[in-house]
Amino acid sequence: MNKSKLTNALLVTALLVQPTVSAAAPSTAVKTAPKTTAKQTKPTQSVVKTINDLAPIKISSKSTVKLTDVNIFSQDDGNILSFTVTFQNNDNKNILLNDYWTKVKTKTGTFYSVKLISADKDKKTVAPGASTTITYAAKIGKNLKISDIYFQLIRWDFSRPDFEDSIGFFNVPSSYVTSTPVNEVKKIRINNNPVKVKADQFSVYTDGDYNNLSVSLNLQNVGYKQFEDPNLKYVISTASGTNFPLTADTTSKGYNIQAQDNKMINLVARIPKTVSLNNLQLQVIQDDDSLKLSVPVATMQLPKANKQDLVVEAYKDKTINVGSQKIEARIVTAALNQSFDVSDLAIQVMLRNTSSKQVIVPKYNFVIQTESGYSYPIDTKVLDNVTLDPLEEKSIRLTASIPSSLAGGQYKLYMNLPVETEDKNAQFNYSVGIFDVPEPTPMQNALGVENQIQDDNGVYGVTLDSVQRLPWVDGDLVSAKFTIRNKGFKTVQLPELEGVLKVDSAKVSAGTRLVTSQASTLLGPQMETQVYVVTKLPTDLDFSQLQISLNKKVGEESNEWIQLTNLGTLRDLQAVPSGSNYRMNTEGHGADIKERKTWVYEGDTSNIIYTQLEVDNLEDRPVDMSQIVGYFKSSTGQIFKADVNQIDHASSPQGKNIVTLWSKIPKKVSVTDMQLIVGEGITENKLTPIKGTSDGYVNAAAMKLSAAYASSNSLLQNIELFPYTLSIYGLQLSLNDSSTVNVKFNYDLLQNLDYDMGTYEHKLILEIRDSSGEKFEKELVISSDLKVALSQSYSFSMNGSDLDKSGVVQLTLYDEFEGNRIRLGDQVAYYTNSK
Repeated sequence: MNKSKLTNALLVTALLVQPTVSAAAPSTAVKTAPKTTAKQTKPTQSVVKTINDLAPIKISSKSTVKLTDVNIFSQDDGNILSFTVTFQNNDNKNILLNDYWTKVKTKTGTFYSVKLISADKDKKTVAPGASTTITYAAKIGKNLKISDIYFQLIRWDFSRPDFEDSIGFFNVPSSYVTSTPVNEVKKIRINNNPVKVKADQFSVYTDGDYNNLSVSLNLQNVGYKQFEDPNLKYVISTASGTNFPLTADTTSKGYNIQAQDNKMINLVARIPKTVSLNNLQLQVIQDDDSLKLSVPVATMQLPKANKQDLVVEAYKDKTINVGSQKIEARIVTAALNQSFDVSDLAIQVMLRNTSSKQVIVPKYNFVIQTESGYSYPIDTKVLDNVTLDPLEEKSIRLTASIPSSLAGGQYKLYMNLPVETEDKNAQFNYSVGIFDVPEPTPMQNALGVENQIQDDNGVYGVTLDSVQRLPWVDGDLVSAKFTIRNKGFKTVQLPELEGVLKVDSAKVSAGTRLVTSQASTLLGPQMETQVYVVTKLPTDLDFSQLQISLNKKVGEESNEWIQLTNLGTLRDLQAVPSGSNYRMNTEGHGADIKERKTWVYEGDTSNIIYTQLEVDNLEDRPVDMSQIVGYFKSSTGQIFKADVNQIDHASSPQGKNIVTLWSKIPKKVSVTDMQLIVGEGITENKLTPIKGTSDGYVNAAAMKLSAAYASSNSLLQNIELFPYTLSIYGLQLSLNDSSTVNVKFNYDLLQNLDYDMGTYEHKLILEIRDSSGEKFEKELVISSDLKVALSQSYSFSMNGSDLDKSGVVQLTLYDEFEGNRIRLGDQVAYYTNSK
């Protein structure tokens, strides 16, 4: 029989008799099934046959070659076939692999050229007692099935005309299952590394017109060396042969698997909802650069899809797979800042690692969907380089800007795993969770309302106490005061914060600062502290809304911690009636402030308005009192900056202090209904220290003043020079031969020691005027000329050559301050001529 006839005979025998035929010993026997009897009524269970059931081809009396894997990868221009044969050497000498080759032929007689994959090109021999796998790849016709193909094993024989000795054929019947059944493990070799693969989970959820598929693929390194990520490709293959690419998430790339360890690969795909989800298969593909082919290395059946409802109720936990680990995500709070055009929805999400190993959190992206179906992405970097240790929690704050016309109703938060595909236009976001957002807390005009914030450090209550617009030398200051309270039961570290302020949605890019009331950032249980967001604005700037944010700094970046909005005009400053206390409740610097007295020093061209404030230290320890900043405001709205004089040392516990403020004002300015705007000075990012220079102020109030023009006493008795009281009596004046006037008097000088005050800057002037109008002045310096004591005497001399000789003079006592004077008292006196 010639070679052609022999080949045809073998093909016919392979089709009709056995799925595997050996040319050396062809099998033609057909076993007849035993007859059944009436008693054999129990149904027999069907047996699923796989490629492992194919008989091997003998290449010697002891050694065999077996077909161990076949895969077809559908392509538009023809399919890619891969198949693996395993040589088992049971002889006592090497098998030379170069002596063998495999061919592919269809039942219609078409031959396809096959090539060894690159990883197997250097395999030359099989040692005695060993086995070796060889994988081939070929590009075949589009509509071919595995059962349409014969795999011919040949041995090179150069004594034959065509150099080929056909040893046998493999053919896989259509009834055989070539893909790995559901829940079974497939052992493959990738770059000559033995790896077991198994499709562990398959789930799907519907999103609009698409189904989002998720497959968890377990890879186990069963070799003896580390298995490095070979950059495999994955596809979902439908029953009709259509392929959809699966993409590994960011945790499933660039991995290494130690020997005998495993790795969970999370794969996702997005396919039209019209595509049937029945009988889906997962294919593992490896690019062979030298062959310029994408070679299928494994095909696994997927179970029936587990359809999931990813929508999570408000405040409920969602378990999310991160590689082989798991985390939980939950919305903690939601807040809405409504404004005229754009509103900000802020959502706080808590992440928790529920696994026993550290988790690298993927850079999830987030999208807010409104009730009407509009979606708005959230731009955030809060998940850059984030890891979670076992049971560790991390709080993240997300903010989305949405049109105010869409604000309100029910929102959904999509937590998406970013997926990168080869086709940049085909990128999609795979949702790992869709959360019902709880009804947001309104954050506009929420003065005095405590808002809860939970982050990695603890739970805080944050209250916007006030928003003030304050006069300053070259513009206005806007000061927003926050109280931050530790709501937990252990000491926490206040995060590093910065202040951000927007005016009518325009960010104030320069000059905005965060001022803290105390240096320590530790807060004990239920302890609170104050911070201020301060910026400068033009005096004539009108605005309708302010958005004030505290941002949490993380490295060079900052993320919003809380934001509140003030709509409309700001509230007027707290008005303090004349004679009433204004309490400053700054932590560690508590003080009561009250007007003691306000009067006017008149001058020729301008007046000086002068106020003394009683400032009581409310603390039970010595305290560096806040440096006071003040502005006088007239009833017509004119503003005058005040100079300030106060103590330059710590105030004693419960100590009483006097702070003086004054300003020059035009003579035409009425002091009726005058107010004093007073606050605590700040320098850079803290309260102004003693002897420091303030560059702003906070915690201001408008104190109504009882300003008056001073009236003098008819005698030089009980004259108030606070904190001193002076009485002059026993006055004697005499003029001697040298025209010298000798003045002598007795006095009582008392000092009120209940108060501590700054440097005494007043001058006490005694004027002597005769009937002709000629006058003489003498400055009396307290503590040097006049001693604090009772029944003291003082004398001085003056030139009296021009003095009227009538013997009558008027003595007037003045309080002089900054060049302007107040008449304190007058007294007529007589002098004697001592010539």
